[in-house]
Amino acid sequence: MDSKSIDRIDDPQLRQSISTLLSHHPDTAPVIQQLIDYFTTKLRLASEPPDGSKKRKLDSDAADDGSPRPALATIQEVSVQSPPRGKLTIVITATLLFLSSPKTPTTEYRFLLSSLAHAICVCTPEKTAKSWTIALFSSDSAAEPIIFGFPDKDGARVLLPDCPERPHDVSSLCTLLSSLLGLPLVRPAHSTFVSSAKPAASGDRKGESSHHVTAFLKAKYGALFPLPTGLLFGFRKPILFIPLADIASTTFHGVTSRTFNMTVRLKEGRVALGGGGGAGEYEFSVIEQADFGAIDAYMKNAQVADESLSMQNRAVEKKQKEKKGEKDGEKDRGGEGDDTTGFFSTEYEEDEEDGDFQPEDEDDDSNPDDDEDGEDDDEEDVAEGDGNEEGDGEDEEDELMQ
Repeated sequence: MDSKSIDRIDDPQLRQSISTLLSHHPDTAPVIQQLIDYFTTKLRLASEPPDGSKKRKLDSDAADDGSPRPALATIQEVSVQSPPRGKLTIVITATLLFLSSPKTPTTEYRFLLSSLAHAICVCTPEKTAKSWTIALFSSDSAAEPIIFGFPDKDGARVLLPDCPERPHDVSSLCTLLSSLLGLPLVRPAHSTFVSSAKPAASGDRKGESSHHVTAFLKAKYGALFPLPTGLLFGFRKPILFIPLADIASTTFHGVTSRTFNMTVRLKEGRVALGGGGGAGEYEFSVIEQADFGAIDAYMKNAQVADESLSMQNRAVEKKQKEKKGEKDGEKDRGGEGDDTTGFFSTEYEEDEEDGDFQPEDEDDDSNPDDDEDGEDDDEEDVAEGDGNEEGDGEDEEDELMQ
């Protein structure tokens, strides 16, 4: 812990008590640092003059009347996925969040803090090296979220006024952002949802459980996080967040021995946050069957209605099965004999769709000359068939194989 942080405490008795605590319990240093950062930021926001003329400024950060506003925190060169992509610097003031180039003062994006509705922090899925992803969603459903990440090992480099730049781990950064944004950063909780998938066998996340499942949203593959406040789907655009309060019901369907689908219907007039369109329902498909129980329990604990057994949904499911049965029957009559009950086509079906499928048949009659030879052979077989004994059949087979 930086000694300068303790020196910022003006109460001598409190400063001495903290020093004593740190000497006996060094492991408390990160928590104490978070508390100091939190209350320092709160005091700065409360006592900050309107013009902020004596503070460090960002040229593009100005109020409507043209007066500059100070930067309360600068997160240096993080990997941003949305709305733009690339290594960018995040600057937070009392009213705005800026994404700017680390090499030039050019502002790539401006985000009004008062429009923030949800702030989320999750472990980045499908990464061997452990890292974190933070998602900030606006109350405007058409607005793209701000998505950025940083490695767990190195943390995020943060510059605060009157403080040297230093790395922040995920806990201290979440605490800082929460105080600046005025929102709690929601994180996955074991009591809310834990995937039934096996923990990671290698890498920085070895032995850790996952708090997400893999799924498809239409043709988009991604990770679905059942969080205490809603469903997060990412991290390929569109990146969506569905608040639990907006969900009217769910339906589980397309259940097989390996996977199932889940359709989430929203209340009237509600759509997912993140600019994913105006759909009133969202189907997440090809979810691992092993996670069915955990997702079902998550929805029940959130008191979301399950309409899987409603008469309307049962009729739709029955109609789909009947159509599939008719299709399978046509395939059987056509001699293909493929049992394609899964979500993906077989190799032969794909070839048929490409127009290159050629069925294998030992009696290929595509050559007219072969047909004439075949007729002569048939006539000879009929003429000699009555005089052959059982042993002769084997000789004929040998001749045909030659």
